[in-house]
Amino acid sequence: MTDQAASLRAWAAKQDRPQEIKDSVGSARADVTKRTVMVLDNTPTNGVRATENYTNVFTRWADQGRKWVGSPAQWQFVQVGPNHPELTDIAQQCRYWAIWIDNDLDGFKRAYTCLKALAATGQVKQVLALHEPIRSRRGLLSNLQQVAQNYFDLQLLVFSD
Repeated sequence: MTDQAASLRAWAAKQDRPQEIKDSVGSARADVTKRTVMVLDNTPTNGVRATENYTNVFTRWADQGRKWVGSPAQWQFVQVGPNHPELTDIAQQCRYWAIWIDNDLDGFKRAYTCLKALAATGQVKQVLALHEPIRSRRGLLSNLQQVAQNYFDLQLLVFSD
């Protein structure tokens, strides 16, 4: 069997392509290997520790057999605060969004602030809930899901452990 597109690829390889096209193809390939998740996080945790938290959640989900996660190493997490001055612009450009939810006394308040800020952008409709293992969805997580849907028209995706 012959490769019908071989001659077309050979012709295209001989063409003089501008450097910007080559660069955009290279960056598109890089995007295929790493998927970026913007994480709204209103906790006092520093960036390195926060990224470890997010990676641990994705590792836990991968270990539980959630195939969509794939390898946690293929995800890049970018922490952004709810008061970021360019949040609307970032929301227009980014596909994957999550919020970090702590299960301490102020966890609901911080998550609420993040959901409110994200809803105000008008750009995001689904948000992934990242959290430490919690015994039950009832309470904190289900309350945040209801608030997200009823007050902000956001779908908060919560995966049980």
